[in-house]
This record gives sequence, C-alpha cells and structure tokens, in this order.
Amino acid sequence: MVEKIKMSCIVVHKYDAEKAIRVLRKHGLLATDFKVMRCKDVVKIPTIKPLTKNVKIAFNNEDISFKETVDYFERKSIVKTYKDLVKNIPKEAMDKLPSSYDIVGEAILIRIPEEAMNYAQIIGEALLRFHKNIKGVYAVTGETYGEERLTPLKLIAGNNVEKTVYVEHGVKFVVNIGKTYINPSLSFEHHRIAEEVSDGEKILDMFCGIGGFSLTIACRKKAEICAADINPYAIKSLISSLKINKLKGTIYPILGDSAYVFSKFFNKTFDRVIMNLPGNAYRFLKYACRVLSGNGGIIHYYRFAEAINEVIFEFLRLISSFRSVVKILYIRKVIEVSPRKRLYVIDAYVM
Repeated sequence: MVEKIKMSCIVVHKYDAEKAIRVLRKHGLLATDFKVMRCKDVVKIPTIKPLTKNVKIAFNNEDISFKETVDYFERKSIVKTYKDLVKNIPKEAMDKLPSSYDIVGEAILIRIPEEAMNYAQIIGEALLRFHKNIKGVYAVTGETYGEERLTPLKLIAGNNVEKTVYVEHGVKFVVNIGKTYINPSLSFEHHRIAEEVSDGEKILDMFCGIGGFSLTIACRKKAEICAADINPYAIKSLISSLKINKLKGTIYPILGDSAYVFSKFFNKTFDRVIMNLPGNAYRFLKYACRVLSGNGGIIHYYRFAEAINEVIFEFLRLISSFRSVVKILYIRKVIEVSPRKRLYVIDAYVM
C-alpha cells in the first residue's frame, strides 16, 4: 500500500494548474517531493505550508481562482540511479548489478555479472529509461582480445549503434561500436599526457586506437604526432575525427604494426613514445627505444600486473638491453581491472 501524507494544498481549475505551480515554485511554497492530484476539471497542488499574503496577491494578479484545503498526497518516486527502474528480478541478481558503466556517445557498455545475465534485457531497458539520450545498450560479454583489440558486445536493449561520437575533455571521437577499442576510464591519462607535451614535440603513438592520446594532444599542443594502429576501423575513426576537431598540432594516421612500419620504412626519431598496449607492451619496448631521439626522450609504458613492483622490474630489466640511462619520472595505478589485475603506467626518461 502506498503511504500518503496529510498536507496543505490548493485546488485550482486544470487550465490554471501550470500558472499556479509556477507561482508556488517562485515563492518557495511548492511541495516538490509530492505528486499533484488531478480529478476531473480540478487539480490539487501540495504546498509546504498555507499560502502567504504575497502568494495570494500573486494569484489574484494572474487571475487564478483557488481554494485552500488539506488532503493526503503520495510522495514521488525518487530515481537516483538506473537500479531504481529495474523491476521484477530476484534480490540476489539485484544485489549484483554494477553501479558503473561506460557511456560512449549514444551507447552504453555495461558488464553484467553472470548471476544477473538472464535479466539483461530488463537491465538494458532500465538504462534506456534513465538515460534519455541513449539509443542502444550493450553487455560486455568478455575481455578485449586480438591484435585489433576488439571487445565482445551483445545488444540487450534499444537499437544497434554502429557509429557514434564520444566527447572527452572537449575532444570529439568517432567510434565504431564493437569494431574499435574504447575505454573512457583512460580519460584522465589522455588529459595528463597532453598537459605534459610541449609545442614542437615529435610523438609516436604506437597503438593509437581511435586516437585517445593523439587527438587530445593535437587539440591542445602544436605537436607532430604519428598515430599507428593495426585495426583499420580505428584508423578510419581517427581520420573521421580529424575532420570534426579544431587541431593545433598535426596527426599522421598510419595503418599497420607500428613497430614494423617504423623500423623498416621510416628513418624518423621522436621525443616521446606512447605505449598503450598493456597486455603486450613489453614486446615492443625495443622498437620504442630504437625510434627515440639520440638525445633521449620519454616513454609512457602501460602494463597490466598485480603489483606495481612487477611492472617496474620488468621495465628496467628489458630497457637495460637497449638504453644505458633510465630515469623513472612518474608511476601510477590507472584503473583496477579485477582484484588481481591492475593497469599501471610508468613515465620514464630514456637516453
């Protein structure tokens, strides 16, 4: 049974209801947490206390006929998260629902635990109702895989969103949902690295994806960036994004394995190398060292591990084979992937 609260209220004709609500809200008397009641041609509007003299004058000025009385009113349902809109699923599944998810343009990507997967459509529809601008909700059904870094997705509510525009720190990214790698959790890293860059730098973004680092840098700094990726959809997305952003720097999109391309075909050196391939970055460290300027440069090394000491030891052990001077400038845990898997970053000056 719905609980109702006895409250002061006014009764007005339905055609005057909107004006009356506006006057009450202006004077701070509208009981906004309670539902208005409609009955035939009249509307009962709850107030937090009886009308003041000024409000009565305002009603007269607006030609609003009213009657003061009391009645019982139902409190509005307060929807704070999408979970408040999820109905008819068992408590054990409800308790497992994730609080966080990624909003990518007009799409939502959410990891639903196994215990709640049978109710994926209900969860997806709740997310659609909670986020009015979203067109499609996808369940992330596995881990990112393959050289092209694809994430397995399943549409659980709404319409298929093949392509959308995701905005981060004012930078616009064209995203092919399901065909390109996107991780909004790296937003701070994109911003942080862009702030580190100076005008005039030459940068290699070895595994650029849709251009998270490259575009953020180029929108802020007069830098020259070679952005390489083996995923053709990622490079197409990056090229499309170049057309919808105002750039200060220059980006050269390159399709292919950056280690092979730059070691075989380009006699080019860089001041900074970004290595955002946390599953396999260690395999490409020698190529990053090979293309660094002879005067030294900075490597941003992203790696999955259980503890930061593992990443530091691996990085120093591997890089000692290629460069003699290494100074670690910055270390940070970027995100918690699972209880025993974290993403770390090391910024190092290498000479």
